[in-house]
Amino acid sequence: MKCTHLLAIAALGCGLGSAAMGQDAAKSEGRKVVASATATAFVAPDSARVTFAITTTEGTQRSAQEANAQQVKRVKEAIAALPLDHATVEMHVLPASFSVIVTSQQNPTAVRVPQSKKAQSVFQVVVRDKNLEKLQAAVRKIAETAADQGGTAIEPENPLRTTLRLPARLGGAAEETETVAGPGIEWVSLGNREARRDAIKRALADALADAQAVAGSENLKVIEVNVTGSDESPLLRSRVLSGTGAAETALIPIRVQVRVTCGY
Repeated sequence: MKCTHLLAIAALGCGLGSAAMGQDAAKSEGRKVVASATATAFVAPDSARVTFAITTTEGTQRSAQEANAQQVKRVKEAIAALPLDHATVEMHVLPASFSVIVTSQQNPTAVRVPQSKKAQSVFQVVVRDKNLEKLQAAVRKIAETAADQGGTAIEPENPLRTTLRLPARLGGAAEETETVAGPGIEWVSLGNREARRDAIKRALADALADAQAVAGSENLKVIEVNVTGSDESPLLRSRVLSGTGAAETALIPIRVQVRVTCGY
């Protein structure tokens, strides 16, 4: 375990009034030592969230919303038909955006003509299984199925850049391909309370050992203990991965810092 320590010693009552008064105050109030230590525990994910978008584009004479709804229904049916070995699955779908594609405005005074319409819906599929291997297998199937059905990473409503597609090469050569980000996978740990408590115990033991090293043979009295850390919530997440079904997991770190104030 890699720990970070911070020590501070305060002699109370010194520097005020006469030396005798300072000594009397130090004897009556005692001395304090503050020590800090950090510990990290690692937990395996027990659930995951697969996020992707279904985007449909239609001409001005057809409804992009209806086409999107039909595609969303096909994706739902495809995921529901997957054999997921009794993993718990929840699907949530929300309409995300609707936009109109118009002609380029060459002349500032010209009217821009609508060419097509685009609708996008966002899927969030939550998968739960305490067995890590089964969880990974279920997530792989869902992410790959979503990609096969046209699921991609969520597109911004107002992209800052436009991709210029060059025409296919002459002579019958194949058109160049491009990589499109697939479903995002977010690994989550819900059952991490015991691991966090273990990290707190180890950090507290390290901080107290440092404080005792400062106090020497004096008996320490714990006055205050503060526990902080970025992972105080019972809901932890690992990094988000994008790809067409490349569902990789890593242990999720739980980092805590303990600051202990002792008197002696």
